[in-house]
Amino acid sequence: MIIPTVRKQEPEAENGKQMKKRYIVLAIACIEIAALPAAAQKLGAFELKIPSIVAASKLPAPMQETGAQRFLVTSDGPFSIVSEGAATNFELVWVKSGSMGDLHFGKHAQLPGEVYSCAQSRTVDKTVIYDAPQATYEDDGEVVDQAVLVEIRFNQAQAPKIKFISDKRAKKLPRAKVCSKA
Repeated sequence: MIIPTVRKQEPEAENGKQMKKRYIVLAIACIEIAALPAAAQKLGAFELKIPSIVAASKLPAPMQETGAQRFLVTSDGPFSIVSEGAATNFELVWVKSGSMGDLHFGKHAQLPGEVYSCAQSRTVDKTVIYDAPQATYEDDGEVVDQAVLVEIRFNQAQAPKIKFISDKRAKKLPRAKVCSKA
């Protein structure tokens, strides 16, 4: 009867393999550590730019003013108001806070710019009639609490399409001429 024998590796050979593994792991760890400053420098130069978000809800205008549109507007950054389909003068009047019936707005808001502005659009093409330099958002709260009211007045014979877009999307659009309060 033959009894199979298992050959054991020499202890020195086993130690040699373990030492090689350790050196390989150590070398990989050193490479990783050496790469950290370069990775940190790349991350430091990285700038995350999230476009601002603007939302507007059209409200009914007062009956006597058919050449006007009202909007509740909220934004977390700069935005623009664009007109299309009307070559006319626009007057914009902003209200920071108030109420309309049971709806209270602006508790945690700020005006996006001046209270009054005027723009003269001489084309029916898309034209920026207002650039808001800052957000309406001022403090945490419900969306309606961060909203402001804007009333846009124009020639009654005109019917402009009014849109609110982020400042980034409005960069390439032409600007209406700024006019003075009449």
